[in-house]
Amino acid sequence: MKHFILAITTFNRIEYLIECLNTWNRTKSNDVAWQLVIADDGSDDGTLEYLDQLEFENCEIIILKNNRIGVHQQMNTILSHLKNVDFNFCFKVDDDVTFLKSGWDHLYHDAALNLGNDHLVFCDEKWSTEQFLEKPILEKGSALIGRVPTMHAHGFFYTLSPQIIEKVGFMDVHSFGFRGMGHVDFTTRCARAGFTNEETPWDVVDSNAYISATKDEYHSVLPNTTTGVYDSFNRDKKEKVILQRNRIYVKNQDIDLDLYSKFKEELIIALSNKVTHFDNEKRELVTWYDSEMKKTSMWYSSQYKNLPNWYLKLGKVFKILKLK
Repeated sequence: MKHFILAITTFNRIEYLIECLNTWNRTKSNDVAWQLVIADDGSDDGTLEYLDQLEFENCEIIILKNNRIGVHQQMNTILSHLKNVDFNFCFKVDDDVTFLKSGWDHLYHDAALNLGNDHLVFCDEKWSTEQFLEKPILEKGSALIGRVPTMHAHGFFYTLSPQIIEKVGFMDVHSFGFRGMGHVDFTTRCARAGFTNEETPWDVVDSNAYISATKDEYHSVLPNTTTGVYDSFNRDKKEKVILQRNRIYVKNQDIDLDLYSKFKEELIIALSNKVTHFDNEKRELVTWYDSEMKKTSMWYSSQYKNLPNWYLKLGKVFKILKLK
């Protein structure tokens, strides 16, 4: 009998986690042996109490209790566990993944086994579509599709095998910190090791009929605007690391218990930088509009001998902006 593992990282999103687990339990195949591995990062919303009483029929449950070590170190605790157990195939998912119908597990496992691509990466067709390739890439003669460039690989759901852990190793916490792009780096290294395509991470063609990772009212643990500023500020530096072609295997790194404190310091630097540049951008914008409005007023006065009400109202707005 095949041994499948579902591995989940979670923190303070008990509603999402419950939905994820309930839909998994309804749709998982019962002709395989399952192990459920959940890494929690110190939730205080009732998640730990929920996990302590969690039971599923014919399923071994492993709870890894961490404390604000970040998603990359959380993932490394999962990989450390996987390295020490016998399994055939692992599905790593975020806690906001929903399983829509049965058959998804064999769909991914069989595609990986038959096509020699152990690292398949789910791409939600509704998520950040502006990052998609102009035209999806289809693997000739197979059921694989690539929708995004590797640098924009999604991290909601991806597959792992013992061979991947042996050849690719762990998340690079030293380079990617508390959060942000560690999964992209991992997928890129999987591609270099031959477990997926280097141009675009392969997904199964019909994946979105089986899995979803989008929500109507998405709940993020950290404010989206704040994390967006942090990620943008650090993106160039992290991309340079990812693009180093000699990087494939990364060994496990000791848990850094101060990583969350370091992240908060980095966040302040990123936000301060944004505020500084925002002020510069605002001044440039106001100066440009001021110049354009003067040209407009001169033209309008020469044509009609007076200024319209809309111009007078805009003038008041820009005077206020210039005084700030």
